[in-house]
Amino acid sequence: MIIGKLLPWVYCLDFTDMTILLIICSILFCSIHKRFLQSRVWKLIVAVLLIATFAGILYITLGTRTNGEIGQIRLIPLHSYREVINGGNPEILRSNFMNTVLFYPIGLLATALLPERWCGVSRCVITILLCVALSTGIEYVQYICVLGQCEIDDVIHNTIGALAGSLTMLLMPSLMDSLSEKSKLMWIQRN
Repeated sequence: MIIGKLLPWVYCLDFTDMTILLIICSILFCSIHKRFLQSRVWKLIVAVLLIATFAGILYITLGTRTNGEIGQIRLIPLHSYREVINGGNPEILRSNFMNTVLFYPIGLLATALLPERWCGVSRCVITILLCVALSTGIEYVQYICVLGQCEIDDVIHNTIGALAGSLTMLLMPSLMDSLSEKSKLMWIQRN
């Protein structure tokens, strides 16, 4: 399966490489989205990408674990940072970052799929509520089925990732327009 081969490669990327990859993918997606915004085929493609991303998240968080791996519950917000500060494994920070990255595409795609006529705040809030429910549901299943740790930190980081994706979808087109106008003005001034 493609996901099974892609995941180890993605997880091994360092912070800088992952950030660059997210920026490039975001610019490409937002550019294509702006170009084909009114196309029903594009909306269908975005819906399929959203469903595939959702399925991938379920596979990563639930499908790759075996019953009885850990089965702990941690409901203290941001406990992982306290753990690292107190000499814990710094790999926890990477895990937190990857939990943020995991939900970034959901934020981007869900916001893109919601009607453009809705205000940006409404689209962002609906996307965040969807992602909080999805993340909480995943943590609940992990707890009930004893599939790893059920942590509030995961929900927090997933929500931050979804918020970043949603805000990117809302702000990137304006930023791209602004940069395009500036580059046109600079070209006109030179000639």
